[in-house]
Parts: sequence; structure tokens; C-alpha cells
Amino acid sequence: MTSPHPKFDKDIELAKINLVAEEWRGNKLLYLGTLLSAFVAVLALSSAARFANQISFLQDDVVIVVTIIIIAPFAYLTQFRPYERRLLYLGTLLRRVNAGEAIGDVDDLLKMKKA
Repeated sequence: MTSPHPKFDKDIELAKINLVAEEWRGNKLLYLGTLLSAFVAVLALSSAARFANQISFLQDDVVIVVTIIIIAPFAYLTQFRPYERRLLYLGTLLRRVNAGEAIGDVDDLLKMKKA
């Protein structure tokens, strides 16, 4: 006779944690790649305008510095700080699994991605 509650399997719980961690890391890296691509596009555009003598060297440098000033804090606030919080949460999940507790469904864990 089977019990109504599934048996706790540590390997499956650890696999869930691994899946969630990879999803969060992949999301962060994809976002970072998008921001770096945008920065390279702005850099290429301003450098091409500078070499075509449409803007001065000073204007080109200002565009690059302003772009860095906008992108760096934006990336930190929207991706890196939340990712650090998620990593702390992964530590909590690992402790729960080591204590023999189930961590729930992967869908519920992935919803934490927005937090």
C-alpha cells in the first residue's frame, strides 16, 4: 500500500535546487549580455561618429562615460543585488534538504525569481 505523501528523496530535492540555481544564473547572464551588447552598440556608434568628424573626441568620451554611469548601477540594482539575495535563499533551501524537509515544487521556487 502506498502512502498519500511521496517519499522524501534527497537527490530529487537537490536536483530541484540545481535546476532553480541554473535558471537564476542563466537569467542574470542573459540580462548582463544584453546590457553589454547595448554598451558595445553605443560605443561603436559614438566611435564611428567621432571618426567621421561628426562629433568631437570630448563628446565621444562624454557619451561613453554617461552610458557607463547609466548601465552599471542599473545592472547592479536590477540583477546583481537580487541575485545575491537568491543565493542566500539557495543556502536556506540546502539546509532544509539536509534537515530532511521537502522544498516544494520547482514552479514555486522559480516564482521567487521575481523577488
